[in-house]
Amino acid sequence: MALSAIANPRIMNKNYFYLMFIALFLGCSPSETEDDQGQEPESGNPPTVEDRYLSEINGDDDVKFHYENGLLVKGVGNSSSEHSSYYVAFQIEYNSNNKVDRVLVSHYVYINKPADFSFDLTNSEYEDGLEIYNYDYKDNRLHTISGETGQVQTEIFYDNKGRVIKTKNYDEDGEYDESSLKYDSEGKLSSFDAFHTGTNKTVYGEIESDDKANPLYVFWKNHSFVMPIIYSYFLDNNVSFYPHNITAVHVQGEKQYGVKHMEYEEGYPIIYDLDVEDSATQDTEPMRLMYLD
Repeated sequence: MALSAIANPRIMNKNYFYLMFIALFLGCSPSETEDDQGQEPESGNPPTVEDRYLSEINGDDDVKFHYENGLLVKGVGNSSSEHSSYYVAFQIEYNSNNKVDRVLVSHYVYINKPADFSFDLTNSEYEDGLEIYNYDYKDNRLHTISGETGQVQTEIFYDNKGRVIKTKNYDEDGEYDESSLKYDSEGKLSSFDAFHTGTNKTVYGEIESDDKANPLYVFWKNHSFVMPIIYSYFLDNNVSFYPHNITAVHVQGEKQYGVKHMEYEEGYPIIYDLDVEDSATQDTEPMRLMYLD
């Protein structure tokens, strides 16, 4: 299992959904209550553009998705243009309402390029290192994400406009990280605070975003899908439940992540280039995003 980490230094030992909801939000001015949040507009006033579904990302990120009957069913990542293989794969199962029921993720795969998506993560050959996430719903909204044993790993809270305003991420010992999200007067995600019970420490941060369509939001809006961490700078630094693209994150007043340049087509990003000087990352090359026809 350690071979993929050695072969590809981009890999990290973090829980996927922990990273999705917490690593980005490592800080916010003190959060408001659910009722206060509910008086504000819809999140960022979602762009009035047609749904477009990502097919692949090339460049410093190499990510590819596979669809069947109009549904995203598999994806591969943790690679870049100079690598000949993908090192992370995920697979999605849906319920009768085409909402996500279960997500299987493996860090420890070697899928040669170009990926033909013949793999099946339910097969025994992928048991070693396989992570399973069960989606549970309440009032037709994603409420919790649980592990294979049924232990809740992520709990999601909404205001009365359906916006995510708080998440809790639990570890095996019952400790948790709690992130509270704040929206500005225009309904755009603006800041957050993150509290960890183990350290009894809260950090604050601010968020900047564009006014264009976030391609991850299509999966969330239509299928309640939270993109697992697949070590893609664009995907992992964005937020599934927010309709716009995150362009900068400041933690305790210091810029942790920023975008140098983005280009758009039909309201969606097609070029994504990190501002390395302001980001905790190695040199990167621009990433090109492609969509289904």
